[in-house]
Amino acid sequence: MTGKDNTGTENEPGNQLAGFDFKFKLEPTLGWPVSFYGQMVGEDESGYLPSANMFLGGVEGHHGWGKDAVNWYIEAHDTRTNMNRTGYSYWHHIYTDGYYQQGYSLGDAMGGDGQLFAGKIEIITEDNQRWSTRLVYAKVNPENQLINKAFPHSDTLKGVQLGWSGDVYQSVRLNTSLWYTNANNSDSDDVGASAGIEIPFSL
Repeated sequence: MTGKDNTGTENEPGNQLAGFDFKFKLEPTLGWPVSFYGQMVGEDESGYLPSANMFLGGVEGHHGWGKDAVNWYIEAHDTRTNMNRTGYSYWHHIYTDGYYQQGYSLGDAMGGDGQLFAGKIEIITEDNQRWSTRLVYAKVNPENQLINKAFPHSDTLKGVQLGWSGDVYQSVRLNTSLWYTNANNSDSDDVGASAGIEIPFSL
């Protein structure tokens, strides 16, 4: 009930994560359509504050461009503990599934001990078409932990994703995407495409 579950025994009642996130907008003070955001999550507690932390941080912008709009962001993730320790935050000696559900991360999609850098730019036209490009560079699972089913081996990934969406009939919207990911330590790269339709209706 009090959250003090670090009993030092082999049947501790739980394992907890705690953290906070923030977003700082420059628009109200400087008139710039830019924001900084971040998140820090601790695997442990020290002095009533999160410790043994993982991090996410980024900057994003939303701008007008004639009759169109431009959205963009650049962000970085680090799911190592304190940006250097591995095999800790996403693993637990009693709850051996770790911070995963059936082998897939409950937190960052790349799982524990990873580093990711990503950037995206999106153009929204006057007729509500959206064109986007996203670039990703990531280092995943450096300790080859088999608990991570999405990335079971240490690897370095470099990827690009192209997207388009637009209204194809009245308010019916088509969403499409193409992607390519190069994996240094995999026998094959990941190439794919997807499409989806949004059909709004009222009850």
